[in-house]
Amino acid sequence: MLKNHMRFVPHYRIVSFPLQFEDLCYDPTFTPGTAKKTLFCVDDPDAPTGPITGELVVRETLRQLCLYKMTATPMPGHTGSLFSDAYWRYVEAFAERCSIQAHTSENGLPPFSDMCADAIIDELYRDAIIDSRQMSRQDIQDCMEGQKGHEILSNELSSMAWSVHTIRINGWRYAGMVEADAVTKAVCEQFADQPPACKILLK
Repeated sequence: MLKNHMRFVPHYRIVSFPLQFEDLCYDPTFTPGTAKKTLFCVDDPDAPTGPITGELVVRETLRQLCLYKMTATPMPGHTGSLFSDAYWRYVEAFAERCSIQAHTSENGLPPFSDMCADAIIDELYRDAIIDSRQMSRQDIQDCMEGQKGHEILSNELSSMAWSVHTIRINGWRYAGMVEADAVTKAVCEQFADQPPACKILLK
């Protein structure tokens, strides 16, 4: 309900590691025969024996950022807003089907894999959440590789937050519980003139 009145911009925690930790890092500019850079990395989420590497996590991070940047638009009649239905549907489906916590041997698709992610994106195209005339599968792939991917991850590196789950509202650090009701209340309190949606949501 607040999507008409706010601009939500996702950021992800990215760090740099020494060269010996290249399995924790994704290099969008890497080509065979060249040294892999370790600028964009995250800790191994299921170390020491799990199959998910930091590289897979960073690559998925980039996919989600590309999807947001390529589909976020102002809501009609609300020029200050910015919202991506495709992004929210994707991250919700990813958490349910492609995350480590959601994965089971029955679903057949490895967590954090391109196959699992592509299956969700296929559904977004099929359901017309993503318009193939405006954004092709190749556009998403191009965003994740080369200089485009490097620039997006560089921005995340420079925007690194103080913790894994962080929210800024109008540039200010939100220090409360990361729960829907608490965050909604904090957002609504920042409006000089609260939209009607706030009164409904805060009942």
